Amino acid sequence: MTTYEPELIELDGELVDVLSERGLGDGLPVVEPTPERVEAMLEHADGDADEVLFTLQPRAGIVTRRVVAINAVLAGCEPAVFPVVLSALRALAHPAMNIRGVNATTQLVAPMVIVHGDIARTAGFNAGTGCFGPGNRANATVGRAVRLVMLHV
Repeated sequence: MTTYEPELIELDGELVDVLSERGLGDGLPVVEPTPERVEAMLEHADGDADEVLFTLQPRAGIVTRRVVAINAVLAGCEPAVFPVVLSALRALAHPAMNIRGVNATTQLVAPMVIVHGDIARTAGFNAGTGCFGPGNRANATVGRAVRLVMLHV
């Protein structure tokens, strides 16, 4: 098993400002990914947090459960939706998806995550009227977490 453990860093200043200065994030406010918040997210995933799951194109960035958890916290996800974020990213990494093209194009494209099964209900996803609109944390933060991984990795 190949593992990759990210470096823990201390920041001077507000996290959203540091991300902006470094050209990271999506420009929106973020939740600080403290070790406690990341661990709470990882409690909803099976397996070693630092196991390399796949690489994400076009930069061949290393994706681990911990890397995904950090981005899920940044996005404001509740831990209950973390398995959906992991599943969505696994699907995006499949060669048939051509994530290199999605990530590198100048066209307006984005992946769409469709959630079904018990987790759609238990994690509070809106699957009814207005499901593409605002006001639902599970729907909004899962999409944002997936996009942040695509931007950061």
